Amino acid sequence: MNEKNIIEQKDHIILPKATLMRFIDDRTQRIYYLDLNDLDNISVKKVFPKSYHSSPNYYNPEYDNEVKKYETSMGELYKEISSAIEQSADICVDGGTLKRQIIDFITIEYHRSVIADDRMLEKYKKQQQEKNDKVDSLMFQTGMMTSERIEYSINYREKARSNETFRTYAQNILGTVNSAIEKTYYSFSPKILYIPENCNYDFLLPQLHFIGNEQFACFILSPRIALALYPVSGDNSLLLKADKERVEIINLRILESVSVFYSNYREIVGKKEHLEMLKSRIEEIKTISRVSEREIVIKDGESIYIHNMNEVLEFVIILHLLMKTYNKAVEIRMTEKIFDKELYDKSKNEIEKIFEKYYFNLEWY
Repeated sequence: MNEKNIIEQKDHIILPKATLMRFIDDRTQRIYYLDLNDLDNISVKKVFPKSYHSSPNYYNPEYDNEVKKYETSMGELYKEISSAIEQSADICVDGGTLKRQIIDFITIEYHRSVIADDRMLEKYKKQQQEKNDKVDSLMFQTGMMTSERIEYSINYREKARSNETFRTYAQNILGTVNSAIEKTYYSFSPKILYIPENCNYDFLLPQLHFIGNEQFACFILSPRIALALYPVSGDNSLLLKADKERVEIINLRILESVSVFYSNYREIVGKKEHLEMLKSRIEEIKTISRVSEREIVIKDGESIYIHNMNEVLEFVIILHLLMKTYNKAVEIRMTEKIFDKELYDKSKNEIEKIFEKYYFNLEWY
């Protein structure tokens, strides 16, 4: 396409504008987000949705069309779900189709994140280079090497020299299948989670647009509607009312997902009051934590008191975010006095296992 024919537009790098609009504050007409890029200066900020992590002509035209196709599907599905909930009507989508859509949405948003984030992009670049090297070696050994393949390999190495050049090149993964995601959720069942209007809790929105692990996946559409994948159960109903405990677990995993990003995107979108409460909790835990590269010492104070296992998980996730390095064993020294006595006596082993999962070697004093 002739560059002169390309009309300049602002592309949203990861999160679609339509999704952001569902999180807009009615009074300020802006969205709020918790900025965790600098943990020494945590803040809740506001911005117009059109300006949030957007860049002129970020996507090549052919891949921009691919992105827009999925964003349109997300919007159409959201309208159908919200309309059915408002009218207490049946949702006209079968489970197989819904599952396929959820996996496709997760895949496109994950690939957008890989392209955007420096650390994920570097990891992808190394993986691709290793695959290319294996193919080149095999073709040389079997006498199958061609001039076209040599030209491809040279071109790839040239583009991989610069992150920005490779970022543009890597857009070819948009709209492709991700075998790891397909394998993880192959046997899972789809659900539509909704929070009734009269409830005083809501979903947060992660930069990935979703959170996922081997137990479940959740793709956030709005503060009150999300798509989910769970292991197969006997319940064939697609629509599931999300109680407060379920939403708390999802939001904790959203907080955890911040650590996926290296920089710039360590943020969470949500309702202002919810984000302010989360900010206060992180700062409370910071005040009783002395953090170094290899050790965390939790001061013996009364500012933090943990009542249940969800609060244990929240505590550990926040400590994990405060660390300077990830996936390395870290010593943590603390007293059991910050835990409810009944909780500690009953669940000491379970508490220790949660710390171990996040590479903390726990020492009580």
